Amino acid sequence: MRDLIAILTLELAAVISLLLAWAARRRTKVPGAIPFAATMGGVAAWTLGVAFGMANHSRLGAAIGTDVSFVGVATVPAAWLAFALEYTGRGRWLSRRTLPWLVAPPVLAVLLVITNPVHSLMYRDVGSGLARHQVRGPGFWGLAAFCYLCSFLALVLLVERAVRSGPLYRRQAALILVSALVPWVANAFYLFVLDPAKHLDPTPFTFTVTGSLCAWGLFRYGLLDILPVARAAVIEHMTDALVVWNEQGRVVDLNPAATRLFRLAAAQTIGLPLEEAFAPWPALLGHLRAATPQPEVTLAVTDPARHFDLQFFGVTDKQGNPVARVAVLRDITEQKLASLERQTLIQELQTALANVNTLSELLPICAGCKKIRDDRGYWNQVETYLQQRSRFRFSHGLCPECARKYFPGTEPSEEP
Repeated sequence: MRDLIAILTLELAAVISLLLAWAARRRTKVPGAIPFAATMGGVAAWTLGVAFGMANHSRLGAAIGTDVSFVGVATVPAAWLAFALEYTGRGRWLSRRTLPWLVAPPVLAVLLVITNPVHSLMYRDVGSGLARHQVRGPGFWGLAAFCYLCSFLALVLLVERAVRSGPLYRRQAALILVSALVPWVANAFYLFVLDPAKHLDPTPFTFTVTGSLCAWGLFRYGLLDILPVARAAVIEHMTDALVVWNEQGRVVDLNPAATRLFRLAAAQTIGLPLEEAFAPWPALLGHLRAATPQPEVTLAVTDPARHFDLQFFGVTDKQGNPVARVAVLRDITEQKLASLERQTLIQELQTALANVNTLSELLPICAGCKKIRDDRGYWNQVETYLQQRSRFRFSHGLCPECARKYFPGTEPSEEP
């Protein structure tokens, strides 16, 4: 009964891992998808190999199961480190010069496992059934050192990503960390604490938990869809609002300016389709879908509405494949208002100039009272006529002749 439960648990872990590998393989354009698929494939080989060895009590069956499981043991750490490098934006480190150092140890370990009956450098079988275990050789400990080194480096990279990322990426990285730590903590406990002659290695059984967590992250947080591919291009403290979405049309990132502008919570918005996240602004949604730059977009994000200059940029991976788009909204409301004020002033100046031009024409003026006749036939005082058609304002006084005429006996000053 114990054998049956253990085998079913291992098979469940293998099925989950294979499904995750298949889901990742379909997202080849997403950074980290291929190494993640290789990791899950290695987990499947590890768990299936252990299950096969437990189900076959013959020496040949146990040897085949051990060989298959060691293929997974050798593959998982190297693939996981490659995933961590690409996930954290360091995929360029996986060059032709560095890849052999990452691939050679697993290949050598597999070769040692296949030829183990000749030299027993990897292990020697002891016991049978659930009590079956291997006495470890120097090749095993060399592989273990490589595995733990890869796991430690991946751990450092993922912790650094979690510390520097926003809320959603922090949850992603935390989920990945837990998924990776569960099996390796169990393995370390088995290797250095438990007696292999009395206890079964719990490591492959923990992959059921790891696979379940990864599956949850895949569908809840878009683990393979919402990678921080554009985080390096997003400046946290810039005043322009930035919206980033991937090729599947899901929001990948928002900078603080965008969250303030649209009154959105980044943790709840990231991962949503554009149609859902920006449903209250259909005009903006249409421009985002078209990804066509607009010199002026009016959005009712406040009362009154504000005006924005909308620009778009593409984000590609190291192979040049498009992986995301970035929209930049620059608030030009103040410039728009200033432009309107300038236009109003220009219009007023043009009107004043037209009035001046009107004044430069022949004026019908009375020879006696000096009144001017307007276009409607009314006679107006000179100052009234000019004030209506220009910005002139008048103050009244008396010239010396009029002063002597109307106020005889006075001596007004001749000074201007």
